Amino acid sequence: MPTLIEIANELAVSFVQTPNKRHAANHIIIEINSLKYRHSKKPIEYNVKAAIIHIIKWITRSIKRGNFIFQNRTLYFKKTQHE
Repeated sequence: MPTLIEIANELAVSFVQTPNKRHAANHIIIEINSLKYRHSKKPIEYNVKAAIIHIIKWITRSIKRGNFIFQNRTLYFKKTQHE
């Protein structure tokens, strides 16, 4: 199973890039609700789902502020003048 950040990254990128935000939000909910642990095949717990939503929210806010750039459907922090 991919990490929470990898899952959130993929869902955030699809949300930001689509013009239909309502459809993208529904897609995120479906994807998160379908996640299961690899070995037990049990659905992930509510707190894990909440963590993914929290990460997605953080990523999308950072994108809106211009702190991230896309490259091959992966997000990277922009280098600032301070670096």
